[in-house]
Amino acid sequence: MSAERPTAGSSKDANRPPVERRRTLRVEASNVEVTLEIGKRIADAEVRDVSRGGLRVRASYPPVIGDKVIVRHAAAGTLKGVCVRQTGNEIAIAFDPAESEVERTLQCLALLLAPDAEDAEARAVSS
Repeated sequence: MSAERPTAGSSKDANRPPVERRRTLRVEASNVEVTLEIGKRIADAEVRDVSRGGLRVRASYPPVIGDKVIVRHAAAGTLKGVCVRQTGNEIAIAFDPAESEVERTLQCLALLLAPDAEDAEARAVSS
C-alpha cells in the first residue's frame, strides 16, 4: 500500500494536492485519549490518526522534535516512539522500529476499537 494519497495539509502549489508521505495507510481517529510520557513530563493527548508506523496527536504539552515519547492507552497498552514533527500542539510520533510490527499493529487497532480508556478498562475487568 505505498500508493501516493492526497492529504488535507497545505500545498506549495495551490493547484496540486499534497502527497501522502507515509508508507502505510493512515486511519482517522476520534475521541481517542492517550497519555504521553516525555522524560519526566506527562501530557494528555487526543489521537488524530493512526498508522502502523506512528500516530498524529494533539497534546496539552507537546514534546519537541527528537524527544522520545511513551504513549499509554488502557486498551492498546504502551507504544514507544519519537516526535518527528511538531506544529503548535499537534505532533507526529514515529513508532520505535525495534518493536514487533505485529504487536504494534494490534495495539493500533485497539486504539481505534476502544477509544474511550474508561470503556476499555471496564471491558478488560468484565472479561
